[in-house]
Amino acid sequence: SFTPFDMAVDDLKRLNTYIVQGMDMIRGVAADLCGVASGDSVNEDVEVLKNCTKSLIEEEYNTASFVEAAGQFKIMARNSTEMGQQSDWKQEFSSTYEAAKQKQGDAANHMAYKDILRITGGGEEEVSSSQGADDGIIMTEDLGKSQWKDPITQKDIEVPVKNKRCGHVYDKGSIEIYIKGTRHPRCPYLGCANKTPLNMRDLVDDHFIARILSERSQPKD
Repeated sequence: SFTPFDMAVDDLKRLNTYIVQGMDMIRGVAADLCGVASGDSVNEDVEVLKNCTKSLIEEEYNTASFVEAAGQFKIMARNSTEMGQQSDWKQEFSSTYEAAKQKQGDAANHMAYKDILRITGGGEEEVSSSQGADDGIIMTEDLGKSQWKDPITQKDIEVPVKNKRCGHVYDKGSIEIYIKGTRHPRCPYLGCANKTPLNMRDLVDDHFIARILSERSQPKD
């Protein structure tokens, strides 16, 4: 029975949601930090936030690799059982998992890490060289004036949701209509390398952007 195995996979999928929320929290801390301090005094704290982000990205990659390997392993195990073949299942899963990990990218190219660089003003050249026109973000010196455009409507995002697979952000209402009305929906950002079919389970609330939009809408004293 694969029931315990499937339960572990479900737990990891839930864990990934918390990982994404953790990245949002770090972005919020980075924005607060850079909003109240500047200069060399914050450099050490910024490095800590960057390292924390990279650690969470690695955890996200490991989780995604396990989930992918689990699906492949179950198919392999069923086929082998039907053919009466005996295998070292522990070794087979380990090999499948390592193969999945090899397909994961560099944490420095992850959208969450790029966001930290943008927010803290660090690594401008790195950000500009790796950021394409499809990011849908117009960043200014003042984070509160940043604009997030929905890739489908090209209007300002009102309720931000993020794709857990590639990190791109959409307006919730727009992306829901797109998914329901498209036969084979994928990330709608032009040039996005994520070719995985898109469904609602891939989307999570982007608390960081939602916070900025909420603060922007508040009346100024």
